[in-house]
Amino acid sequence: MIDVFISHSSQDEKLAEALGNFLREALSLKPERIRCTSVPLYGLRGGARTESQLRAEIVEAKCFLALITPISVRAPWVLIEIGARWATNKRLTPLLAKGALANSLKGPITLLNALRCNEVEMHKLVHEMAKDFGDDAPLPAVYRRTLIPLLNLARPASTSSSTPASFSPPIAPPSDNSAAWALLNPQGKRGLGQ
Repeated sequence: MIDVFISHSSQDEKLAEALGNFLREALSLKPERIRCTSVPLYGLRGGARTESQLRAEIVEAKCFLALITPISVRAPWVLIEIGARWATNKRLTPLLAKGALANSLKGPITLLNALRCNEVEMHKLVHEMAKDFGDDAPLPAVYRRTLIPLLNLARPASTSSSTPASFSPPIAPPSDNSAAWALLNPQGKRGLGQ
């Protein structure tokens, strides 16, 4: 069984890897206790039955983090994974990065408190996860070395001010995950900004 499942777009691989490294160091997790499919260290074993293993791990993971970026909100697998976790009624934490704002989320996931990938909220995440795992929260000095690269990668690609840029990309429901799309977008709207 894994402890942490990181749902992410493969295009956000470097950010997802930095998040996995941060959590591994902060919570003293072994790499095999983290699932982050695009990252070799946290990926599936050779020969694994991908679909059935991911289904099981989405349900069984102690902590499910949905890495929400301008790219991931359009990724079919991310929508499927979020919808599958939401259906379990277990803890699901949206983590906003690369300029994504809370209004990027649609449907039932908007009822969840999303954390921003900034220093204060990453400390909060570590404390909450340590508590969920029955451990004491580590001192920030333990994980500072991996926090800084994570924060740098989580910044929007181009910002001219200290405020993250807003985005509202038009998206259409992917044809291969209509059930997940309906779950995350029950009003049937076709764009995030609508």
